[in-house]
Amino acid sequence: MWPRAKVPDNFRDPVSSNVPVLIFSGNMDPVTPPSRGEEVAHYLPNSRHVIVPQAGHGVDGLTDPGCFDRLITEFIEKGDAKNLDVSCVNRMSPPPFVTLFAK
Repeated sequence: MWPRAKVPDNFRDPVSSNVPVLIFSGNMDPVTPPSRGEEVAHYLPNSRHVIVPQAGHGVDGLTDPGCFDRLITEFIEKGDAKNLDVSCVNRMSPPPFVTLFAK
């Protein structure tokens, strides 16, 4: 009863486009590591792959979360990923580990 259609032969081919694309990867992401971002960027010649050194699968909990938002906003405003100053991602880090000792 479900509708069926023939899937095109090229359905699993990588997407290729010249539109500007901003790709983020977390250096410590076990799910989608930076190598996957590089693979995607290969087919998107107008892209920029930014690796956040201290990030996993997301940037939640890292210091300077505004960096991520600023980069996305600047990318949208400029419509260009190539000329973004992405140096702030190097300042994004986990907060220091703190323990409280009861006396």
